[in-house]
Amino acid sequence: DLLDLKLMTGLASSELAEKLTHQILLEGYYRKHLGQVRDRLQRAREHTMSQLERSGLRLYAEPEFGMFVSARFEHIEDATPLAAQAAAQDILLAPGSIFRPHQQPSPWLRFNVAYCDQAAIFDFLQRAAEEHARHETAQD
Repeated sequence: DLLDLKLMTGLASSELAEKLTHQILLEGYYRKHLGQVRDRLQRAREHTMSQLERSGLRLYAEPEFGMFVSARFEHIEDATPLAAQAAAQDILLAPGSIFRPHQQPSPWLRFNVAYCDQAAIFDFLQRAAEEHARHETAQD
């Protein structure tokens, strides 16, 4: 009996929650909120793409929607060591290898635009590009 009571009370929603949900959907609050989130995400995506290109990375594509952008340095064939260097500075970068079936090397990095509002990310990428340029100049 206790189990039946627990199942019935746990699976049923309260009338108040149902009325609140109905009101939110009816009056458009949720639609308005989604529009605001979509606009913020669009601005973040545009900012991230601009900053990545300014830092010397090439975009895989320029997505119109979504929260991820992939980019790479032309001179890097495996982004994993770069991500490890970033991690040592408390910067989280997602190398493309973690999205491959057997973690094969990938030159791509995947950026979550919602978290790319931190200047430290782009400062790190800019320094990495400058370091590579100095290394290339020294070899010539």
